[in-house]
This record gives sequence, C-alpha cells and structure tokens, in this order.
Amino acid sequence: MNSKIIEKDKLEKIARQTRIKVVQMIGESGFGHIGGSMSIVELLTVLYFCEMNIDPKNPQWEDRDRFVLSKGHSCLSLYAILAQKGYFSEEVLSTLDTVDMVSPVTFASFMVISAPYGRNLL
Repeated sequence: MNSKIIEKDKLEKIARQTRIKVVQMIGESGFGHIGGSMSIVELLTVLYFCEMNIDPKNPQWEDRDRFVLSKGHSCLSLYAILAQKGYFSEEVLSTLDTVDMVSPVTFASFMVISAPYGRNLL
C-alpha cells in the first residue's frame, strides 16, 4: 500500500484542471482526440499523484516507477498531468503542434509508445 494520501477533493480538482487543459490544447492546436484523452484522466491522476514513486526534480532516478502509455490518443492528458506534477512548465503545453514545440517526451520517467491498434509491444 502506498503511503501517499491525497484528499478526494484535491484529486477531483487535478482531474478537472487536466480536462480543461486538454480542451485548451485541442482548441489551440486544432487537433487532438478528446475522447481518448478524457477517458484516462482519473487513472493518470491517481497514478501520478498517489501511486507512482516518481520525482519530477530527478526524472532519471534509477528506482522510479515507469509508466508506458500505448494509447497514443491519450497523450494530451498525460502531458497535462506531467505539467501539473512539475515535470515541465504548463507553457510548454501551448506549443503543441507549433514550430517552437518542446516535446514533453523529452522529459523522462514515462514513455509513449503508439502504433496501429493492438500492435504495441515492449
């Protein structure tokens, strides 16, 4: 059992902020999969804020937990969660699909593996 305990209200607020950020990213970029992103918000919120042993200040920590997201249509929610967790500034999210984009994938501790449906293997 993980010793990290966060109040339900705080988790709900994080999830709500994540949904807002996803809609903003889709609106600003003109693309994205809203259904895929919204369907994973609570799972990512609980994993990143309650369960996973991670340290945004030390993303290469050898004993960190790893998260593999093979559902690429959900990456916007993952990016929003990582920004809220402190892996990078939320300003990075507004660069999605621009020449100046800073890929959140450059921030370690997670992997996004996306391929045709059902074909992701590690």
